[in-house]
Formats: sequence, C-alpha cells, structure tokens
Amino acid sequence: MEQVTSQDSSAPRSLASILLPTLAGVSVVLCLPPLVTHLESRNVAAAALVFWITLVNLFNFINPLIWPTDELDTRWSGVGLCDVEVKLNLASSTAIPGALICIFRQLAVILDTDNTTLVPSRGQRHRRLAFEVIFCIILPMYMVVAHFIVQPFRYYLFAISGCVPSFDSSWLGILLMFIPPLLLCAVAAGYCGLVVVRLLKYRQQFSTILASSHSKLNKTRFLRLFILSTTLIVIFLPVAIYVFTRNLGYPRTTFSWSSVHGPEWSKLIVRVPTQGTVNFDRWLSVGIGYMTFLFFGFGSDATTMYRSWLLKLGLGRLFPKLDLGHLNSSNGGRPARTSDATKIGSISSRAKLIFHRKQSAKTISTVHTRTDSAVTYMAHPSRVDTSQSKEQIVDGRLRLE
Repeated sequence: MEQVTSQDSSAPRSLASILLPTLAGVSVVLCLPPLVTHLESRNVAAAALVFWITLVNLFNFINPLIWPTDELDTRWSGVGLCDVEVKLNLASSTAIPGALICIFRQLAVILDTDNTTLVPSRGQRHRRLAFEVIFCIILPMYMVVAHFIVQPFRYYLFAISGCVPSFDSSWLGILLMFIPPLLLCAVAAGYCGLVVVRLLKYRQQFSTILASSHSKLNKTRFLRLFILSTTLIVIFLPVAIYVFTRNLGYPRTTFSWSSVHGPEWSKLIVRVPTQGTVNFDRWLSVGIGYMTFLFFGFGSDATTMYRSWLLKLGLGRLFPKLDLGHLNSSNGGRPARTSDATKIGSISSRAKLIFHRKQSAKTISTVHTRTDSAVTYMAHPSRVDTSQSKEQIVDGRLRLE
C-alpha cells in the first residue's frame, strides 16, 4: 500500500534538486582522503566521525537523483534502499555525537598531567577501545533496533530529500528516539568544556605535554581536531535541542504495539511532495562534509597521501618535484614510521614530565616537614639541640646543615 499526500502532474526540477546531489557528491569525494588517513593511523573515533559524515552525504547524493521532483507516484518506491537508509540515518544521529565524545575524552586524557604514563598499559588500551566501540558502534545499533518498536509504517518518501524515518507519536517514541542524541550531545559538550579548561590551565606547557603523551598528535593536529570537534558540537547541540522540543510539541498518544504494528505496517509508504524544497539537515550535512575536508584535507598526512597517489598514476615523470626524498618507496608512498630516536625522545619527554611532577611533590613534602620541625622547635625549644645545626636560605628554600 502506498499513500500519496499530494501530486503535481507537471513538476519541473528545482535548483535544490540539482545543487544538493552536486555538492553532496563533491563532499563525499573530499571526505575520502581524511577517512583513509584516520583509518591508517588507527584513530577509531575520528575515522568513525568522518565515515558517518561521508555516509550521510552519500545518501544526499543518491536521493535527489532518484526522486528529483514531486512526481513521486511514477518513480521507484525505494523499497530496500530506504529500508536500510532510514536505519543508518538514525544510527548517525547518535554515532556522530558519540564519536565526538570519544575525541574530546581522548584530548582531555592527553592534557591530564596527573595521570601521565610512559607507555599506556594493555588495560588502558582495551578500555579506550571498548569506550570507542560502545559510542561509535553499539549505541548507533541501538537506534536501529529501538526504531522498530516505534515505527508506525515503513517510511516517508520526500521529494529530493528521499527516505525519512517514521515515528510513533507516543511518549515512548520521544524516550527511545529523541532523548539519546540530545544526551550524547550534552555529554560531548561537557567533555569539550573539560578540554577547554585544561587548555587554559596548561597553555604554557601545552607543547611539552603533547610531546610527553603517548598519542600521535602534534600541536597542529591536536588543535585541528579540537577546533573541528568543537565546531561540530556547537552545531549539533542546538539542532538536537530544536528537534527534541519540536517533536515534544506534537500531541502525544498512548503507546500500543498492536496499533503501531498493524496489518499494513510493512506495506505503507507515505510519499510527500515538497515543491522543490529540501530539509535543512541535508544542507547542514553537506556543509559539515566540506568543513571536515578543510580541517583534515590539508594536513601533512593527507598531502603525503595525495603525492603518493599522483606518483602511482605515473605523474612523477611529468612533475619530478612530486618524487620527494622523504617518501618511503618501500612503504607504498606512505610516510615512514617513526624513527627509534623520535620514539626515545618522546619517552624521554614523558619521563621528564613525570620526574618533574614527582620532584615538585617531593619538594612540597620537604618544605612541609621542615616547617613542622620549626613549629616543634618554637613549642619545645629544650628538645632541639641547635648546637650542631645551621640554617641557610638557598634559592628561596630552607636548608639545614
């Protein structure tokens, strides 16, 4: 059963139906290099973030090509494609803020000078991986499963925008579908605030802390990742609040499994003409794709990868400058692995940071001990033999000889 909300027999292609797939297609291509670089560096959270942004824009590229006008009844119903697409779109609503939580958490850990370690233990690595799997994979899959509970019919089919998920108007729909993305955005914003606090606190030692950390981030990569993630949470948090409050304003009904999953549940597709307009979230996703490329597409890893691709295409003969000496030909044009000297230097920096922290604590403890001794002497002068002791002030510290 297919329901048509309205129909326009003469529906010309609008400007939006041309611009959206064009811009989204370019966005998908531009996001591929950052995705590859993060996968190669095994940065799970950042790779997941770029992957979901790319996937959403892939749908923005496909849908306007299939349903460019309001003549929806004469075109394919989207069975199969839309069934998968609506589920993945729902998964992205938690996967993107979940990836931001993982990114902000890792940046906060890097700036946590109280728990600096020379080399992360196996348990620490496993905990980080488990955290990333939960927020980047398991929670998005929860949205896929939970949507089935409050899915009153197969899906909406909008002109240009394409496949849109349907929701039951009960309170259970609000609880299962709209609260999780809002909560994740709020948690990500909290971690973002923690990173800002630590950046302000350790701004003088920022480079030293990065050098002493076990991450692969230098100052430029750290700031690039932080600024992009902060920009995204500034966008997604207000959007999540807007979507939640807008859906909260609709009349609520009591949830009933039999009424939601009726006999025509799997056959009903609601087609919605749009008079050439596009939902705002489609344009937002396209803009975020370009923003991702601007932050990640011009880094040293990305430019090295571009150069290696051009060399593989044989353009090194036409442009000899592409074949630079810093590329490792035995590694397929990829950047060479970190040298032993660099690794030793990084471990040395970590050791210095830990040693400096311990020395500071030791100095404070010594000063407190000597202060207590002075207080004891003032209270009981007869108990202290000062004939063999001399007090000197050396470099602002009390020293007993």
